[in-house]
Amino acid sequence: MNGTEHQSDILIVDDTIANLKLLAEMLRTEGFGVRPVSSGAQALRTASRRSPDLILLDITMPEMDGYEVCRRLKADPSLADIPVIFISALSELDDKVKAFSSGGVDYVTKPFQLDEVRARVETHLRLRRLQQQLEGRNAELAATNSALEQMQELRDELLHLIVHDLRAPLSGMILSLGMLQEDLNDLIDDDTREDLAGVYEGARLLSSMVTDLLDMNRMEAGDLPLELESHSAKALVELAIRSLGGLVHNRQLTVVADAELRLVCDASVVRRILSNLLDNALKHTLRRVPVEVSVRANGDLLRFSVKDEGQGIPAEFLGLVFERFGQVKARRTGGRSSTGLGLAFCKLATQAHGGDISVDSTVGEGTTFWFDLPIDGPPAS
Repeated sequence: MNGTEHQSDILIVDDTIANLKLLAEMLRTEGFGVRPVSSGAQALRTASRRSPDLILLDITMPEMDGYEVCRRLKADPSLADIPVIFISALSELDDKVKAFSSGGVDYVTKPFQLDEVRARVETHLRLRRLQQQLEGRNAELAATNSALEQMQELRDELLHLIVHDLRAPLSGMILSLGMLQEDLNDLIDDDTREDLAGVYEGARLLSSMVTDLLDMNRMEAGDLPLELESHSAKALVELAIRSLGGLVHNRQLTVVADAELRLVCDASVVRRILSNLLDNALKHTLRRVPVEVSVRANGDLLRFSVKDEGQGIPAEFLGLVFERFGQVKARRTGGRSSTGLGLAFCKLATQAHGGDISVDSTVGEGTTFWFDLPIDGPPAS
């Protein structure tokens, strides 16, 4: 045995003094630390004062038998994990079943053999040490996870505060830029007019990103209530197209949707899902490349699809596109460029409606983003 096993502390409980002395001497000779007691009450007091590594427990004792001693040990949270090996002259199956039912981990019948007792003791001490090591590792992992969660909460709170404070100045900037475009339209040349339009579009995009971030945080926290009403699916598509402004000018954009199709949803949120998917398709395809938006009934769902015939998305990046900043990761390794927020918003917004979203893509052939929404609205939570 190694040095750790020599230091193991074993509590022996037996009301027969001769048996108690014999077993104690046998284990001391093997290098174990031993504490012998002759009653169940003494065993409970001794274990409470200093928890042993293992208990050898006789069953047949006056006042309190071994079964009861074991049950009381297991009822005490500070002692419950101590392995208990019963050593008894009782050899019937019912006696062994009762021993295990009361919390014992092993059973040795008298008259016992030293080699057998030693082997069982060493085995359960080794298991006990492994269990303690595992508990220690689990405690370390729990502490680490707790610290990481606190850091995540602080980061999210800081991000929320920063983004929230950006909203007002951005709104003012967009309003001022829009007024400048109107006031100066006849006074500036085409290059300046184009530059001003680019600045306006950049401010609008930044404002959209800020809104997406705020609403994503609220959806993740379950704090964004949906305003559910029945809407025309085709009208939602048309609303999304209008929200993109100049981005759709001179583009081959086709809408395939039955005017009769309706669904219960938050129109503002679904419009933003469609706007993000359309914006993504138009920005990543050439002007001459056609883009189709379609809505079709699929059982009790409506499927919205945005299909382009552009360059497609490599298979290794498909798993990233709906992650927050996932497309930023893809861009760093050669994927297509994006802010990495719009599609993450689409995923959360679709899930908030009880739906599903995905993408099918083939490099060189094109990409189809689609999402399904329940026609009768999200299921009651």
